[in-house]
Amino acid sequence: MSSTFTQFTSAELRKKYIEFFNTRNHSQVVSASTIPDADDQTVLFTTAGMQQFVPNLMGKPHPQGVRLSSVQKCVRTVDIDEVGDNRHLTFFEMLGNWSLGDYFKKESIKWSYQFLIDELKIPKEKLWVTVYGGDESLEYDQESHDVWLKMGIPEHKIVGIGAPTDPEKRRRKGRGDNFWAAGATGPCGPSSELFIWLGDGEPAEGQNPETDEDNFIEVWNNVFMAYEQIEGGELKPLSQKNVDTGMGLERLTMIIQGKTTVFETDFYDNIIAEIEKLSGKKYPPYAEDTDENNPITRSFRVIADHVRCSIHLIADGVSASNEGRGYVLRRLLRRAVRFGKNLIPSTGSGNNLFLEKIAEVYISEFSEFYPEIGERKKVIIDALQIEESNFLRTLEKGEKKLQEIIIDIKSKNQSDFSGISAFILSDTFGFPKDLTREIVEEKGFVIDEEKFNAEFDAELKKQRERSRASGSFEMKGQNNTVFENLPATKFVGNTGENLQNIDCTVLAFVENEDKSFTIVLDTTPFYAESGGQVGDRGVIGDIKIVDTKKIKGVNGDVFVHYGMVENNNNSSLQV
Repeated sequence: MSSTFTQFTSAELRKKYIEFFNTRNHSQVVSASTIPDADDQTVLFTTAGMQQFVPNLMGKPHPQGVRLSSVQKCVRTVDIDEVGDNRHLTFFEMLGNWSLGDYFKKESIKWSYQFLIDELKIPKEKLWVTVYGGDESLEYDQESHDVWLKMGIPEHKIVGIGAPTDPEKRRRKGRGDNFWAAGATGPCGPSSELFIWLGDGEPAEGQNPETDEDNFIEVWNNVFMAYEQIEGGELKPLSQKNVDTGMGLERLTMIIQGKTTVFETDFYDNIIAEIEKLSGKKYPPYAEDTDENNPITRSFRVIADHVRCSIHLIADGVSASNEGRGYVLRRLLRRAVRFGKNLIPSTGSGNNLFLEKIAEVYISEFSEFYPEIGERKKVIIDALQIEESNFLRTLEKGEKKLQEIIIDIKSKNQSDFSGISAFILSDTFGFPKDLTREIVEEKGFVIDEEKFNAEFDAELKKQRERSRASGSFEMKGQNNTVFENLPATKFVGNTGENLQNIDCTVLAFVENEDKSFTIVLDTTPFYAESGGQVGDRGVIGDIKIVDTKKIKGVNGDVFVHYGMVENNNNSSLQV
């Protein structure tokens, strides 16, 4: 895609958007954290600009008024495996403006048009729009249609898209792409989407945003939230009519700068340059190779996206762990490390870590607009160093075992990789199930997702039952009462800080009759079994912690860690 548009940097576009709505009496609201408010238990991350405004869309006054704008940090990881192609990102910036019971369709549409055509100088003939085409309970959005006509958009460039008629599509997409809802329940309404025609001249007859997704790219969505969706899909009018808009800054930048993917925009220029420097390889699209399936292309993009996303998650308080948000962060970093190991030959040799070097470049460039990443730079760098170095050790051990399993499967002329094998890799080497699946699929194995997950979960259940039946590594020849007089353990697993490099003191270290170990620390990030929740597992130095229990001591709760060393190697405790 070659641009015939006026050129702006991403920073200029961000600034222009805010200033445009400032002159229309909008108050700029600071981006919410990537971690949703504690009251919102429906999602792990902030996925849209409107998330922080749901109470206000339902009628609660906002302290900054009825006209608002923001640049929201968003994280969406549902398509994490697709990152590396031309379209998918896990982190992006969403430009948005809101009316809380103030202006409605007329002003929203007019300002969208003015910003794109008058401010950014996008040729008017490139703009196409869609409006809601109606369903069994809502009529065609004639009001939006008429406003677009008055703005000068030709009739044939206004496309009505209603609810899908196919039952399966209706089940998946609800009322369709031009009806937007915050969730199964909550504020909702019809929308009008703005598209840019990327082709030359005029589209052929029948070509429009509904029929040709390759040559029309959505740039902005105006949602007219006049309803509340209640259980069962019924619509109930809201007490006020609202406007909720969203425009991805990366996508807008790609269009304005005439690029074919967001990874060629100035958002990623310096990151890509740093990866080129570290790897000694040229980013393929800059070497006239735009094939998204090129493994080098994919590696550059995965590393760039995942490091960028991880920086913001860590800055907002997410710590790598094996569950919830922490697991998503760990998965992002481990994917980045694996792709980096393939791309950067020196990765893992000596103390040659690469994530922190890419992070330094990004933080230096973007901390002016996102000061929190500059303020928490040390926390971010420390977390990246720990995760990368730990996972490189895991990779080295796990890849050897994985190769043995692959050779065995091939010797039997089989192509199905089982969840049982994945569990062995996870339990023995700490190799994540998702990573195993991704690697074996790249090597041409067939994964029956349902069977794979069922087998893995069955093995996990058996392991937990065996652990409980054997007392979960309770000491043989000694009783836990010996620890009752120790000081109470300080638990730091819920602080949101870096939990893999903490200062602590070993209060007790016992080698048991069965060659397992029992360890008590004054401070620990390991959750102890309680209330039906299984105790944490992990690693302390070379010792694999297989269970953590809590006992009542004289001075308070004492956390007892039970562990073992694989293959009876000499161990060292590093805490």
